[in-house]
Amino acid sequence: LPLGSNNGNHKGDNIFDSFIESVSSNVGMVIVTGAGNQGTQDGHVSGRIKNKESIEVVEIIIDEKQKFMLLELWVDLPSILEINLVSPSGEETGFVPAEPNIINVNKFIFEKTKTEIIYFLPEEYTGEEMI
Repeated sequence: LPLGSNNGNHKGDNIFDSFIESVSSNVGMVIVTGAGNQGTQDGHVSGRIKNKESIEVVEIIIDEKQKFMLLELWVDLPSILEINLVSPSGEETGFVPAEPNIINVNKFIFEKTKTEIIYFLPEEYTGEEMI
């Protein structure tokens, strides 16, 4: 079973985790998957913002040759997070309001890059906020 994904909230309560749990609970059924070691790749970041108006900066390094990237941010309710993307040249999206299921499209002129920010609030399976 090739997974090839870092998606999900990693709490074991999303739909894919439930499917694996259901299938593997059958007597005689074993699920085998390759699990790469990305421990040194800085593919996961977690943190806690303690004050309502605080800002946390998270740097994401993307190779110039990479044409597409999917990034998920998971937020435990009742907290709500809004994000501001900043390009290497300093262009910003500005803080994008947490409006559910609206696609916010931004274009960075100098990097010739388009971003799409979508808030799933609540995300339909876990009930959490997913950006």
